[in-house]
Amino acid sequence: MGLFPRERHRAQAEARGQADRAGREGTGGEAGGSFVGRFFNRVFGASRKPAAEPKAEEPDIKKFIGRVRDISRTTGTTAIFLARMGIDGSSGSHRERRTMLELRVMNAALDALKRRHGYEGFQLVGQSGGSTLIGGILALRDDIGCAVPGSGRLARLRETRQPHDPALRRLDPSSMIPGIVRSRARILVVTDPSDQVVHREHQDTFIKDLEQAGGHIDQFYVRARDEKHHGVSAYAIFVTAGCMRGESYRQIARNLDEQVAEKIKARRKAKAQEKADEPGEAAR
Repeated sequence: MGLFPRERHRAQAEARGQADRAGREGTGGEAGGSFVGRFFNRVFGASRKPAAEPKAEEPDIKKFIGRVRDISRTTGTTAIFLARMGIDGSSGSHRERRTMLELRVMNAALDALKRRHGYEGFQLVGQSGGSTLIGGILALRDDIGCAVPGSGRLARLRETRQPHDPALRRLDPSSMIPGIVRSRARILVVTDPSDQVVHREHQDTFIKDLEQAGGHIDQFYVRARDEKHHGVSAYAIFVTAGCMRGESYRQIARNLDEQVAEKIKARRKAKAQEKADEPGEAAR
């Protein structure tokens, strides 16, 4: 999950300098003058058997720092990358993902960051499972400015048997809508209608239920670059930056349409170049 802190004392934050910023980046943050948080997620298939623990890998800190810096440039503020339980260097078991336990852990992490660095609150941006966490966090906190879940499982579409342990029960943001409606956050959902991993209905149902409860939410449709049309992180970050600048829905939508068109054009150009570079029949 990506975070952009809303800093109480900007001058003091700047005085902390690059050393402090590097320290925050190294522990997995995406930073911003308003705390923008992204919960990124790796996708794992569902199974009736207990999910296997992801193979432990040494986290690539340089990659994370590079990603955070890119996000910081896009948003013009501090960015923090907050890794989920059991992956990307975080402790815990990733088998317990998408549970109330993971939600409470992430919420406690935000409290710790806020306490340590003096932030007033956060902006949040997420992808897939990280977006599901954002939905839950909105019901628990009153210090979120912009919340941008991308490709998130924001509503459970069918009932499943829940564990007896309350901490391990599945997180369902749509069941927390009474608390979300009270949030002062601006919520902007990013959806690829052709998503094959998390069907758009998970987002459409959440939006309909939230609006029926008296809440307001914006939705942006994009075209993801991957084959399964699931990875919308770049677009979600773009939308977050617009929200943080105070842009209207129409402004963000217009700019987003232009960015999507540019990416499609660049992709077609790259494919044409690859085809042109292929050896001809005579060369073979």
